[in-house]
Amino acid sequence: MRIIKFALLIALVSVFVLACATEPAGTAQASAPTETEEAGPREPEVGMLGSEAEGLEPTTFVYMHVEGSGAQEPILGHILFENETLDYVQYQVGYTSCLCRPQHENVRSLMYVEITPQGTINNIRFDYWGESEPIPWTGGYGYEEFRADFVEPAVGMSNEDIQQMDNVSGATVSVANYKTMLDGLMTYHENNYM
Repeated sequence: MRIIKFALLIALVSVFVLACATEPAGTAQASAPTETEEAGPREPEVGMLGSEAEGLEPTTFVYMHVEGSGAQEPILGHILFENETLDYVQYQVGYTSCLCRPQHENVRSLMYVEITPQGTINNIRFDYWGESEPIPWTGGYGYEEFRADFVEPAVGMSNEDIQQMDNVSGATVSVANYKTMLDGLMTYHENNYM
């Protein structure tokens, strides 16, 4: 009886292997575009590697990074997600605020931002707060205070309004880089959607 069961198992595995190796009718790969067809940009596919993803460059924008000394240098913000809806454009942005402390204390912040066609913030939040908690030299000022003072009030504001927000003593680099990052993102938005 064991031999019969084993033989049936081998037969089933063989049929499965043959079925997987044979391409069913009507599933042939699409041919390359002809000279009269336009190839257009490819949408990214799950699992694309190396040359398969060629031409799918990450989207970045430049913002002025402010250092503790007050010096500024251009740095890249990274748009990880960008989606245009009827009422606004959704962005998920990775950016660096503070470089003056060790990397294990400060990493990139991840922010979700919605910007309307008129160039105002519709929604904004941190998906990941990459600053020290609390921010050193502030007497305990941290994420909750920053969110209440700078993130929540930004809803409905234009880029010009955001740039007029006052800094917080001791957290000037964090606030300045938040504002310059939003300036860079909103400039990107203006150039691409307005």
